[in-house]
Amino acid sequence: YDLHAHKLKPDDPEMPIILDYCDEERNELIDRYSDKKTLFHRMLTGLERARLIPSSYVDLRTQRINDLDGRIKASLELLKGRWKEDTPLYLLEEKVEAGDTRAMVELGRRHYHGKGGVRQDEDKAIDLWQRAAKAENPAAMFELGRCYYNGEGGVHQDQAKAIDLWEEAAKAENPDAMFELGCCYYYIEGGVDVDEAKAIELWQKAAKAKNADAMVELGRCYFYGLGGVYQDEAKAIELWQKAAKAKNADAMVKLGHCYFHGRGGVDKDQVRAIDLWEEAAKAENPEAMDELGRCYYDGLGGVDVDQDRAIALWQRAVAVGGGNTNAQYMLDYVVG
Repeated sequence: YDLHAHKLKPDDPEMPIILDYCDEERNELIDRYSDKKTLFHRMLTGLERARLIPSSYVDLRTQRINDLDGRIKASLELLKGRWKEDTPLYLLEEKVEAGDTRAMVELGRRHYHGKGGVRQDEDKAIDLWQRAAKAENPAAMFELGRCYYNGEGGVHQDQAKAIDLWEEAAKAENPDAMFELGCCYYYIEGGVDVDEAKAIELWQKAAKAKNADAMVELGRCYFYGLGGVYQDEAKAIELWQKAAKAKNADAMVKLGHCYFHGRGGVDKDQVRAIDLWEEAAKAENPEAMDELGRCYYDGLGGVDVDQDRAIALWQRAVAVGGGNTNAQYMLDYVVG
């Protein structure tokens, strides 16, 4: 209503305030102002209960209202630049046609993975990301950089080009690009010179922007005093806890080690460690599978001995972990 009544433009200073309010209160707003609450609709439902009009008429109108309410909700999410797997495809396509680069990025992701109502089409994904990157969308630069770095999506591997794209995206505060660049500078990858100080700075910015992978790497540096930072196990635990809360499996594994052995200033709690590793294993984390396998094989951490399950976990760890060496060693030792 405010957008219409006050004829606000996208760059109007009041726009963020209104969008934030719509985002926070969207479910209540839709429920409050839905046509289902109008006197006319209530009258119709009353007539239907009195069997004065057919129920099919009310059902049809209710379905149309539900469809409209759903479209309004999805549109509010689009205004905030948010998309979910169940966001209607036609809304994304409309936004792409209108030149919305955020929609191009999301539709590209759907085509790349073949999800969200579209068939897998890597060429189309690359084309959408290239269009968005040309319009200086940092998320598109990140996605393109990932493809060039690994030689995926039908493009030739070009790590120098990937680094350039990530550098541009990082300048625009894209947390994923900052994380990847940090890894390149820390681990000397992608043809760049080692620069641990720059890596730490990039990871700190990415972690501040809630990038869980950056939290894991920073936590490792603080836990062991690496990368030029002072050892601070409490800070490491705090970072890993935040990342684990965001469902990062690597953080769960590291926290599990701390709880299992009582390290990093936390009390020894092997039950909690097992729970963390179980959750990480569900996310196909090979290190978690390896640790769980050891626990089940020897009955550690309060679990009953279950050697069949241990072997199955190690086999899965080898399959998904690119030949996880620890799990493979245990399989060779136990199975032969």
